[in-house]
Amino acid sequence: MNAVPGWRIPGRGRLLVVHQAALGDLILALWALRDVLGPENLAQAFLVCQGTWMPLAREVFGFARAFPVESAWFSSLFSQPDRRALEVLSSLDGAVLFSGSRELGESFSRFGPPFIRASPRPPVNLRVHVAEHLRRELSESLFGKASEAIPSWKSLSAGTPSPLFPSRIVLHPGAGSPRKRWHLDRFLDLFQLLQSRGQSPVFVLGPAETCLWEKLTAAGVDRDCLVLPSDVGGLARLLREAGGFVGNDSGVAHLAGFLGVPTVTVFGPSDPVRWSPLGPRSVALRAPTDCEPCFEKQKIFCQAPVCLFWMDPGQVLEALEGLVPLNADSL
Repeated sequence: MNAVPGWRIPGRGRLLVVHQAALGDLILALWALRDVLGPENLAQAFLVCQGTWMPLAREVFGFARAFPVESAWFSSLFSQPDRRALEVLSSLDGAVLFSGSRELGESFSRFGPPFIRASPRPPVNLRVHVAEHLRRELSESLFGKASEAIPSWKSLSAGTPSPLFPSRIVLHPGAGSPRKRWHLDRFLDLFQLLQSRGQSPVFVLGPAETCLWEKLTAAGVDRDCLVLPSDVGGLARLLREAGGFVGNDSGVAHLAGFLGVPTVTVFGPSDPVRWSPLGPRSVALRAPTDCEPCFEKQKIFCQAPVCLFWMDPGQVLEALEGLVPLNADSL
């Protein structure tokens, strides 16, 4: 990370935060930044992120305003800043770039305010949580030293919701990579186990997961139990209203954890030490195996991914029961 002389104290002016990556990375990065700056300073800041995630900027993260990375003025920063880009840069007092782009850094160096860069994740062989890695780097750049305080990730979440539908358990069988997906049959077994406990489980799917929709309906899941939110804001509302969440290592699991929803995440080839969702009621599960997490080290799925297939639905149900009561009499 590059420290910038003259900008050590955050929160004194207008701050721009740039993050172009996926939902899970975005949530962990902003969680770390929120810990370092404090929620009150994010309330004065602007966020540039993928347009898909913009509905969360104010409602969940508390930013004053958000801009899409797809906007013309922001895109011009990677070549020749246009008039709108120069206006935005001149109005800023500081910036945090979760980006390694040389062109973006040059534009800020020539036309923008003092800025710092944050590397989005620790080296692959370093088994430290991504949010903790970012928290240390941000603290060192902003204050000249790494924070010695132990972060209270639980208190920095978006709260502990009071669900409108406590018996609704949201299941998310998708993930950005098929390599990280617990087998769909296991989700179906868990679905039936939850129904037998008097719960009302539903499957939530993203726009790119229609193939799972077809498989679930073919397996006999009623369409009323399948939810396809119109946008990420609708997804956040669905999670906040639910009594619990079970999913794979994905951005949806990170969002559930941040929102304070009781969250169980099934891990396989990815490393829960580095990527487990944070939150006041969040548990990461990985089957005990002799192999180390390989997702960030190998591009090819191993022939026998026991790290995923050995995870039993009963174990997942037990973990969820440890976070929230799962019987009709307690609801």
